[in-house]
Amino acid sequence: MNDLFVFAAHNAVVALVLALFVYGLTRVWRNPPVAHVLWLLVLLKLMAPPVMHVDCSALWLPGSTDARDPMIADVSQIEGQQAESRPQLVGPSTAPAPAQETATSAKEHEINLTNIESTNFAASLRLFWIRVRPVLFWFWLGGAAGGALVAATRIMRFERLLRGTLPASERLQRLTLEIASKIGVRRVPDVRYVECVDVPLLWCAGRRPTIVLPMPLLRQLDDQQAALILAHELAHLRRCDHWARAVELIVSTVYWWNPLVWVIRRQIHEAEDLCCDAWVRWAFPDCTRRYADVLLKAAESLGASHRCARLLPASPFLRSLSLKARIEMILDSRFTPRVSTRSRFVIALFALLVLPSFVETTKTEARADSNDEAAAAPAGKPETQATSQFPHVVKFEQGATHFADGDKITILEVRGTADTFTPGNIYCVKGTYTLASRDRAILLASTTVTDPGIISAHVREYRLRSDYFTPGFGRDPGNATGDELKVQRLDANRGAGTFRLFLPFTYGGFPHVSFCSLEKGGATFGGNYFGTGDSVLKRWWNTDEKRAAPATNPDTPTTSDFPYVVKYEQGKTQFLDGDKITILEIHGTADTMTPGNIYWIKGTYTLASHEQATLAASTTAREARDGIGPWHKCQTTVANRGDGTFTLFFPMSCEGWPHLSFYAGESFGGIYFGTGDSLMK
Repeated sequence: MNDLFVFAAHNAVVALVLALFVYGLTRVWRNPPVAHVLWLLVLLKLMAPPVMHVDCSALWLPGSTDARDPMIADVSQIEGQQAESRPQLVGPSTAPAPAQETATSAKEHEINLTNIESTNFAASLRLFWIRVRPVLFWFWLGGAAGGALVAATRIMRFERLLRGTLPASERLQRLTLEIASKIGVRRVPDVRYVECVDVPLLWCAGRRPTIVLPMPLLRQLDDQQAALILAHELAHLRRCDHWARAVELIVSTVYWWNPLVWVIRRQIHEAEDLCCDAWVRWAFPDCTRRYADVLLKAAESLGASHRCARLLPASPFLRSLSLKARIEMILDSRFTPRVSTRSRFVIALFALLVLPSFVETTKTEARADSNDEAAAAPAGKPETQATSQFPHVVKFEQGATHFADGDKITILEVRGTADTFTPGNIYCVKGTYTLASRDRAILLASTTVTDPGIISAHVREYRLRSDYFTPGFGRDPGNATGDELKVQRLDANRGAGTFRLFLPFTYGGFPHVSFCSLEKGGATFGGNYFGTGDSVLKRWWNTDEKRAAPATNPDTPTTSDFPYVVKYEQGKTQFLDGDKITILEIHGTADTMTPGNIYWIKGTYTLASHEQATLAASTTAREARDGIGPWHKCQTTVANRGDGTFTLFFPMSCEGWPHLSFYAGESFGGIYFGTGDSLMK
């Protein structure tokens, strides 16, 4: 359901932009055949799949579960996750002066209140959308069903009306056959006299196309004027405008609430009439003024009922809105009924821009047997390593570097859950190092956070938690990032070596791999910045160090980035009728579920109770204070009704019980899994 609204909003906005472009183009370049095709393409855009992929996962973002309620997540926990942050600032820092502490605390408190208010507003807005979304969906569906019922009723009534009408005279039948042969219409339509219709029209909703002629108007015309009307309606059939009526009927039924549809339809009708008038000029070049007189007579006889305007499958002879433009076009000899070669090129180019030229496919993974509730693999390292679980190779840029004499860090490869450094994703960084200035150090992958709101929030948190200490970080709380994962760091000994580090990119900033001293309160003494786009730090802090040589990226994918296959057990499960989650495989940076590691989870799901939900991997924290923390995009995926497969990344940042759960505003089912004490039974 969520994707349906995103699809409709995306196409409506794109169609509006295209409509403005086509409106301006057709006012400068007056070519009715081209204008008709361009407006028809804009109408088709409302039903065509979007060219660009729209990520609507933000509307389904769940929160971590509370320790006291393992299956239900509330808004307060979502607020905590968004407010929680642990930045690291690399470089020298100074503690604030005592005279400034009061003002600084007040400013930090004001920033925190602002962040909380904005988060509460976002959570309230999301909750409102979840509640109003079903109402909007059924209102949309009810309007479409009502419009389809009205259209079907009118079509059937007009069909019954035509069965009781008289056929045209043999004279008009022969005249129709001659004009059809001249214009190139292979299937000659039936011609009928009708008393209750105001203007002539072409009707193609039945088995055979029918030209409907109103008796009051026909009594005022001679044979030549009647031939001009027949030529106009046959031109509609020659151009296959009845298929355009079918497209209009479908789009108008689906997008009955969008006024742009009715504006586009009016433009299509006007362009069609101008094109058919051009065909009449081509077939009867000596009857230009007589044809203009016929239009005026039809306008005079047009009654107040306008019955033909309500018949969607019909192509009427006269629409009052286009009368002036049609007479001007008839008296002007510039327009031709056919599309030129240059015009076809313009139409083809516009069609490529409007309609998607490709279909995005997703590799379908085989599902396990439905009876296998808990498929478990042997623990330990696998005998044969699979390809990398990270789907994207990041084409990173080399940023600033700064090292002590003899030290060096070289980044060889970066893979992640996105091909650029964007918050909410996880990355695997591989490279080599040389440590010559010290016997031992910590090699750390982290992010220099630049958002002052995040920094201020954690300055306050640091003061409340006086026992906080993480090796390798400075004493200044502004440099602290909080509880890092084990896989973000490793011990480096003097000499050369290789490394593989995992970097959860939680907040916007500058990623880097740095050397940190082992002493308590030790600071960074060298590092290498890298990234994509604006995430690349070009100059080292307080130095004139320039960027190093560009780094290289491997052309071939590497082997598995998670070295262990986790032998997990299945714990407690709870689902609504028909729902199911099956875990097929877990790889990780450890062979047990322990805090500080990252895990890759693969499995299948069946969703029957909802149209759509969020499938999320998270932890029910043992301690309530640990139930808040950074959330990453790769921890969630959108599940649609039916069966499907999933691949999720799960950073386990605190002690607790891992689980996979369905969310739709709140949790409505899930499965617990783990190893040892991390399993909820």
